[in-house]
Amino acid sequence: MNFRVSDYMEDSFAFMRCFPNPYHHSFALGKSTRDNLNHINFMVTDINDIGIARNRMIDHNIPIVFGPGRHAPSDSIFLYFLDPDGLTNEYSFGMEEFPEQDARKPRMLEKSLDILDTWGGRTDPRFGTTGKIETVS
Repeated sequence: MNFRVSDYMEDSFAFMRCFPNPYHHSFALGKSTRDNLNHINFMVTDINDIGIARNRMIDHNIPIVFGPGRHAPSDSIFLYFLDPDGLTNEYSFGMEEFPEQDARKPRMLEKSLDILDTWGGRTDPRFGTTGKIETVS
């Protein structure tokens, strides 16, 4: 399907971009006891969009499950929230970009909460728990 892996996190995630989309990741696949989509990423155009979205989500009782914070893998500012079905979505700004030619190799990142958020935030237990992928026979 022409996806490219940008980075791996030790024994847990593959951060993937939809080539030729240059951004670090559009989604992440996570190790689980079942096939699972961890989250979907949506890029915003301005850092203020993160703050505005946070306040609107609070005003409308939309669960924020991580952030705002900063990811070490992509160097982006992020905000994770749950959609009405409980799927984890991410708004991010300032994500690392990959050129179409001669992009760096994927890194194997240490499995650490500090890698996920350099600002020291922690996830809500509902983060990434919905997203089971069903196989159709």
